[in-house]
Amino acid sequence: MSAYIVDKQHVQYLVDAAMQSASGGAFRWFHGDQWRELPKGDKERAAEVANMLWCENIKSVSHRYPHESSDTLPGPCDHSNFTVEASDFKGIRWLHFVPVQVAKACNCYDYQSCEHDEWETSEAKAFTDSLRESQWHRLNGYDAAEWGAPAVYANAKNVVCLTDLIKR
Repeated sequence: MSAYIVDKQHVQYLVDAAMQSASGGAFRWFHGDQWRELPKGDKERAAEVANMLWCENIKSVSHRYPHESSDTLPGPCDHSNFTVEASDFKGIRWLHFVPVQVAKACNCYDYQSCEHDEWETSEAKAFTDSLRESQWHRLNGYDAAEWGAPAVYANAKNVVCLTDLIKR
């Protein structure tokens, strides 16, 4: 599949998910040599982060399709306004964030945005890596899981080995 420009809702979803998962009042990620923050409820900062994400995505798609004009790059139909405003973060759009959906939205964004050489060191990658990582502790069963390897049940009946699940 080829890269495309994600829509405004996609970048808003990522930013809203980050603010919702913020612990201590701010979502944080490390980029370069410093920590960056997205304070919960800060609509101005949310717009800055969303625009950073969108610009990185556009940079990637432009790199992937260097002979295309900005009007013909694959993605949303309205290429006239790739700007997120603070007012775009008013009200509730998503009632809750399912951790696996947030992680998959990060993966989709990353796939669309990794086409240029600076991706690995970009702030956008640092943001989505941190957002994806923040979702693990929200998965059902995470708190009840063992810290480390669980006990071995060598004599248990009805234990299925992973090799038993592989179709031969």
